[in-house]
Amino acid sequence: TFQWQEVNGVCSDSATVTVAFYDQPTVDAGKGGAECDLSFTFGANPSIGNGYWSQFIGPGISTFIDSSDATTTVTVSSQGSYIYRWTETNGFCSDSQEVSVTFNLPALASAGPDTAVSLGNSITLDGQGGIVYSWEPDTFLSNANVADPISSPLVTTTYILTVTDVNGCSDIDTMVVDVLIDYNFVVSK
Repeated sequence: TFQWQEVNGVCSDSATVTVAFYDQPTVDAGKGGAECDLSFTFGANPSIGNGYWSQFIGPGISTFIDSSDATTTVTVSSQGSYIYRWTETNGFCSDSQEVSVTFNLPALASAGPDTAVSLGNSITLDGQGGIVYSWEPDTFLSNANVADPISSPLVTTTYILTVTDVNGCSDIDTMVVDVLIDYNFVVSK
């Protein structure tokens, strides 16, 4: 509270004024990133006052678990690039900062249906869902790093396929190649 006083000879008058001083928030919204699903957890570092998240730009609707939590999780209705703003207020002072998040649909690996092969024969596997492929175990395969390797197993084998798509998102799927032992019977008369 400040007082102003004026004096003119023996006459005087005064008035008071109250001024509130607030510290200026300094926002650190953390980092954005790319997601292989439709949810993201923020990492803002609050300074002073109260803060909240809001969607600034984006092709879909964002749902926050708790928009006033600096480390809340947001879920979006559609894939794409979004910009979120973390705003902090302290009295009449405020500061804000944006982060960018790109949401990609998850990769969807398909190793194909389980199948069978006669012992000593081969079968071509049919992986789908990505641009990078990795089959395990790599034994009995012509090339473990292609979508369609030739498998020549000696025993029943469960293959695990890991695919990575153009966005760098990965997924796995499994399939079984059952090895059949065929017996040839010769019937004589």
